[in-house]
Amino acid sequence: MIKTDEKKEYEKINSEKLKKWVSDIRNEERKRIARDLHDSIGCLLSTTTLLFDTVEPINKERFEEAKSLLKTTQIELRRIVNDLTPQTLEKFGLKAAVHQLCEQISQKDEFVVSCKMEDLEELELEVEMEINVYRIVQELLNNAIKYSKASKVELLLTHKSDWVLLKVKDDGVGVPNDLVNELSIRERVLSLNGKIAIENLSVGIETQIFLPI
Repeated sequence: MIKTDEKKEYEKINSEKLKKWVSDIRNEERKRIARDLHDSIGCLLSTTTLLFDTVEPINKERFEEAKSLLKTTQIELRRIVNDLTPQTLEKFGLKAAVHQLCEQISQKDEFVVSCKMEDLEELELEVEMEINVYRIVQELLNNAIKYSKASKVELLLTHKSDWVLLKVKDDGVGVPNDLVNELSIRERVLSLNGKIAIENLSVGIETQIFLPI
């Protein structure tokens, strides 16, 4: 007969294995979708661009508008593919990927991200953990734009002892109280056995996340 403490430990181990299995499947599916988009849709768009250069336009103005729209579509496709499987993360690691993400979002009109990362040089994380941290940063920044309607965000990514600490503060209107518990970021953090605290300030919102290494 299995003792109560042993049973709880057994259930905990199985639960962690299940979470890792789900996370692995999710990441593999993202890679598959990104690869399919790049290889199929990306190829079609590139071929269409080449065909445009061989066509004599009847209406030059509308022709140039169509080429411009096609170029915009290619850029958007690259952005979606990169969001699914960030190449910088795979090639250069978490710090470089987060820095690039902050720069990209800062290019949006009237939105500035102040990105500070400390004590990450000696931090060694598994690939799965790096992807999860990156996704959490990505979601926090998107929430600042979507819900809080912020114009400035301060981001701190560091680690203390056996924890990764992520703190994000913005100057927006905050998140409605009825939505705070429904943010999908909570589910992601809890699935990693992490802790999350979201506080609506007098100006903006502050989110602190602790993830065990």
